[in-house]
Amino acid sequence: MTSTKFLCALMLMLPAVAMAQAYKCKQPNGSISFQDQPCQTGSAESQVKVRTPSGQSAADARSGSSAGQRQLNRERDAEMQRMEDEVREHNQKVVAEQRAARCNNARRNLGVLKEQAPVFRYDNNGEKQYLDDSNRQAEIEAAQRKVSEYCS
Repeated sequence: MTSTKFLCALMLMLPAVAMAQAYKCKQPNGSISFQDQPCQTGSAESQVKVRTPSGQSAADARSGSSAGQRQLNRERDAEMQRMEDEVREHNQKVVAEQRAARCNNARRNLGVLKEQAPVFRYDNNGEKQYLDDSNRQAEIEAAQRKVSEYCS
């Protein structure tokens, strides 16, 4: 959630009794931010009143010491943790799929090398380069290592 949306949501959720000073700053690139300090030079500035919960000073509201703010922070942290867990789970699935693809490719290559038919690869010019029988055994051993690495 962007800081502007977060601040707007915060202002709507908190009951009004005291008012605090905030600054709405429009940057030269067009972005808008809300802050408790005057805007930097070169930014368009307007002052806005921020409502604070009853019995809470404006300084307390800015420091985030209210129960409502703590609850919002806990909810935000819980949402961030949920999103991080989803990303971690997705990444694990992607890694597993990639490993399975490498395993299948290594097994297919090993099968091709073990056949008696001539084996070739295409070079950078798109021409067939045949594998001679003297190198075939070394290629088979390399393919077996890849199968054991990727398929374990």
